Amino acid sequence: MSKLFRIFGHGDGRRSKKAIDYVLKRGRRDVVAVDPVARGHKGYLKELGEFEHPKRFKARASSSAEALTDEPTNSIHHHYSHFAVSAMGYRGRHRFFDQVFRTLVPRGRLHIIESAFVINEFVKELKERGFQVSIVRLSPAELAKLESEKSGQFAEENLIMRGQIREAIAKGKLQLLKDTTTQLFHGFNDRVNDAEALASARRIAEDVKEVVSEKPFVKIIAKKPAVRYVSSKGAQSTSISMKKASEAK
Repeated sequence: MSKLFRIFGHGDGRRSKKAIDYVLKRGRRDVVAVDPVARGHKGYLKELGEFEHPKRFKARASSSAEALTDEPTNSIHHHYSHFAVSAMGYRGRHRFFDQVFRTLVPRGRLHIIESAFVINEFVKELKERGFQVSIVRLSPAELAKLESEKSGQFAEENLIMRGQIREAIAKGKLQLLKDTTTQLFHGFNDRVNDAEALASARRIAEDVKEVVSEKPFVKIIAKKPAVRYVSSKGAQSTSISMKKASEAK
């Protein structure tokens, strides 16, 4: 019997829709939905006519980093996050990236869906931890096709807000928009006096105009290289690939 493909979904919403769809529609998947409000999955199962709890599905009402703390190294094949990373705060985001890198199997992937103005900051932080990173820009219509609770919500909100934001920019209020975005992101941080976190929030806010672009969302694909061992910090401790290791035996 083949080993189960393990997936962790972060920020999957109260109903854990995407995680349940994975389990019911894609065969041998062991899926864990992580969200502070992940308590409404029974309602979604009833909507589907499923009255038994899927054996391969779990919902954890906790932060993403905490949910991964006890998971073994190199044990999860795929992580995905829909609009969850941006709300973790600077330190929380770093803890999450470290835990994802540690728990992913070699060549495993993290898929992050976010507003496009986080690209530069998030990609830099992921590369610092050893990930190989690529991006795909998404329009609101393309985002909605992902069929998770938050993807539909954010696609609708963007269509409503973009006119208001364009008007504010046209009236010379871009700096005010940047300042408001900085305050929003810094508000997710643990400490108000965290200078590094504030600087990160300001860098993110510099690209806030991406909200009104034709493709205002992004899918960030972070792939863990084929390493044999990673430290608890998530950085590569050795660059020996799985292929080279097998050749050495």
